[in-house]
Amino acid sequence: MQRIIALVLAGTVSLSLGAAAYADQRVGDGPRGQGFPFDFTAMDADKDGKINKDEIAAFQAARFAEVDLDKDGKLSADELAAAHVKRAEEASKDRAAQMLERRDANKDGFLGADEMAPPEDRMARMFERLDADKDGVVSQQELEKMRERLGECHGMGHGKGHGEGHGKKRWME
Repeated sequence: MQRIIALVLAGTVSLSLGAAAYADQRVGDGPRGQGFPFDFTAMDADKDGKINKDEIAAFQAARFAEVDLDKDGKLSADELAAAHVKRAEEASKDRAAQMLERRDANKDGFLGADEMAPPEDRMARMFERLDADKDGVVSQQELEKMRERLGECHGMGHGKGHGEGHGKKRWME
């Protein structure tokens, strides 16, 4: 069980860092960076609702300077990693605030265990899916099968690349 928890945590950290790297390339106006592959509002320096080549160049230069911590005009792996970590932290704080807003039923600014718990029907459905042999308990083997199915749904594991698993049922459905 501890191994599964460790794998889930490692996967979460890995996905967070990967998402930060991806978000770094897809800043946009819509949810999750959808829309233009850049931040129009930030580029529009004179706020006239239009951007020109000079504004784009200035925006790119400012972004580069922000990441170039030692100001040597070059980006090292450490500087790039620091920029990704910073963006991941910002995204994580945003997600945490959204989660707090969604789940804080008593509006006290904190989440109690009851507010964090998934809805009972969701837990029952998840347990039912995990309990493949329907004996009322979940074995280590059943957890391993779930992990394999989850990996298949996300195109991970078993040597499958991108595109595999799309359109398949998710493990909790």
